[in-house]
Amino acid sequence: MDVREWDEINRVKFPLSDVVVVPMSQVVSSGFDAFPGERMNKDAKMVIICHYGIRSAQITYWPTMQGWKNVKSMRGGLEAYAHRIDPCIGTY
Repeated sequence: MDVREWDEINRVKFPLSDVVVVPMSQVVSSGFDAFPGERMNKDAKMVIICHYGIRSAQITYWPTMQGWKNVKSMRGGLEAYAHRIDPCIGTY
């Protein structure tokens, strides 16, 4: 789940097709209602990503405290992914 805002998403898209975009502002305003249906299952595996890994760490903490068991933050975010794995996606 990508929690970057839409202006960031439009600059650099995460290259995997199964990434769902739920901007952090939407999560803050709507809470768990912002999560797509399959991610409402507290046993669902979920990796949260953002630009540098800071927002994803914050979002990861919140459902974990509410009983989600398999939520992880992608350390370093999309920036680290671009530098270490796929520089073709670009950075901003």
